[in-house]
Amino acid sequence: MEQEHFVAKTAVSPPAAPVETLRRWPVRFTSVLLLLQALGIIYLVGYYFSIIDPSRDMPPLEELVGYTFTMLPKLVQDSLIISILFTPLVLLTVASAIGFIFLWRGGWVLTMLCQGVILFISLAIFINRPVVVMWPIHILMAYSIFLVLYLNSSGVQLVFQKDGLVH
Repeated sequence: MEQEHFVAKTAVSPPAAPVETLRRWPVRFTSVLLLLQALGIIYLVGYYFSIIDPSRDMPPLEELVGYTFTMLPKLVQDSLIISILFTPLVLLTVASAIGFIFLWRGGWVLTMLCQGVILFISLAIFINRPVVVMWPIHILMAYSIFLVLYLNSSGVQLVFQKDGLVH
């Protein structure tokens, strides 16, 4: 009997996306999220200064010379405190976004440090000195918590492992 040879036909699949491209999209997405957070912090500082009504909340300029910080109205104090604490974080957030764009190994650590500082300052303001309007700080805290969870996802962690893209 003649032996028949069957050749298994293999289905040709379309070429898959390169592994490097698949690994980089979470990092690019994180960079965009960090830049959005920097814009949000700028908005937060600007919002607190925009709700100050100079005719109502501020004394005349000639009387301001002898004022101390505690003599200013609470809304002005809150705006100054928030701007002093959160403005440097804009630079830190942009630096961590640049670290993610260029896949610096320290980019992940810098981003986690930035999120920790944002959460610490927000909680300190929330506990020690509740400001007049808290909803922008609540949104910033929720956004930071989301970023911390996303930074610890496997897609982002895979890029920054020793055998990943960054060496």
